[in-house]
Amino acid sequence: MNSAVIAVTIGMIVFWTALMLAAAFLDRRRGRQIEHDLAEMERKHHLDGRDRYGSFDHRPH
Repeated sequence: MNSAVIAVTIGMIVFWTALMLAAAFLDRRRGRQIEHDLAEMERKHHLDGRDRYGSFDHRPH
C-alpha cells in the first residue's frame, strides 16, 4: 500500500514535469511566431511609427 502511494506520487510528479516542459516549449515557439508575424506586418505596411496619424491608423493624407 505504502509503495503504491509513493509510486503514484512519483508518477504524477514526472507526468506534471513533462507536461510543463512541453507547455513551455510550445509557448516559446508561439511567442517567436508572434514576433515574426509582427515584424513581417511592420515591414509589409511600413509601420514604423513615423507616419502622421500613428502606425495603425491609416487615414487618407
